[in-house]
Amino acid sequence: MKTLKVAALVLMTGLPFASASAQDLADQIVELRQMLVEMQTDYESRISDLEARLNDAERDAKSAQREASDAIELAEQTAIDQSSGASSANTFNPSVGAVLTGRYANVDAGWEEVPGFQPAGEIGTGGSGFAVGEAEINLKANVDDKYFGNLTFALANEDGEVETELEEAWLQTTSLPAGWAVTAGRFFSEAGYLNGFHFHADDFVDRPLPYQSILGGRYTVDGLQARWV
Repeated sequence: MKTLKVAALVLMTGLPFASASAQDLADQIVELRQMLVEMQTDYESRISDLEARLNDAERDAKSAQREASDAIELAEQTAIDQSSGASSANTFNPSVGAVLTGRYANVDAGWEEVPGFQPAGEIGTGGSGFAVGEAEINLKANVDDKYFGNLTFALANEDGEVETELEEAWLQTTSLPAGWAVTAGRFFSEAGYLNGFHFHADDFVDRPLPYQSILGGRYTVDGLQARWV
């Protein structure tokens, strides 16, 4: 009988502890569930933010691609318009232009020598002092609806004498299909960034050393050129 009473007493004493332990477990389960819900919400929010940023980046990339494509088309159309001479050549027939340049230089003797090279043509800035630079006379016009012509003379003072040089004389097609254009005659080769330009269009008095030592200032071609834009 005493043993039964002791067991009942022990059981009654342990019940509050068991009840408290079960309540703690229930609270922990609720807390874990709440943490899982918060983590899921935060994860979904992060995913949504990343998707929005990805969509913005794709939209910006497409917009930049469209702008680049528009710029390329505009540049190509401008090049075609300039090569055909449609706007300027219709003002006069032919269109006449003249360019006169002056310069001042202070250079040492032997400036025209480039070690390891034997440059030919027009290089350097010329002699010291004030001088009249190269003058150009240009005539250009549409020959008909299929060709555009350009003629450029250069006048230069060589040792006190005025010399005339035929710089360019070419015909270019304006109506070939599929973006093709053919140029025939004497023209500046487009080998290199600057070679296709006249000297008066340069930002500096003399051209970079590779142009002077290898091309003699510029490279002029007598022949035929085919281009596709």
